[in-house]
Amino acid sequence: MSKKSGNSLIVKLKVSVALAAILVMLHLGAASLLFSVTIPLTVRAILLVAVTLSLVQVLMQHALRRGPGTIVALRLNEDGELLLQSGKRAPWRTAVIRRRFVHRRLVLLSMRVAGQRLPKTLVLAADAVEPDVFRRLRAALLVRPRNRAA
Repeated sequence: MSKKSGNSLIVKLKVSVALAAILVMLHLGAASLLFSVTIPLTVRAILLVAVTLSLVQVLMQHALRRGPGTIVALRLNEDGELLLQSGKRAPWRTAVIRRRFVHRRLVLLSMRVAGQRLPKTLVLAADAVEPDVFRRLRAALLVRPRNRAA
């Protein structure tokens, strides 16, 4: 369930079947390329294992929303402050959006989370949230935040 609470937009993320299908197709394409290239068998096997591990990792993190550190909810305040939640009972953590890509069916965010050294990414397909909430999230990400000092 996603809702607008006060001046903030709270988005609870769900499983994305469309994103899972896209990720599987992309990784199958990468694996098929390994068989069309002339490389030693051991290198091919190592790369095939790497592609398989990559598929498992991105499916768990971005499509199925399971595993440690996976973002399960986000809250975007009217002033542009972004808060992330990594588990149902985990505390909200402040994040700063470094890069964003907003499309009508997909949102990609690269963020710096408070207390973490490495940036965090979020891939959000339209089927992972309610349509109206996804539309409001896209609109909020495209609009620059208001200045606090007037």
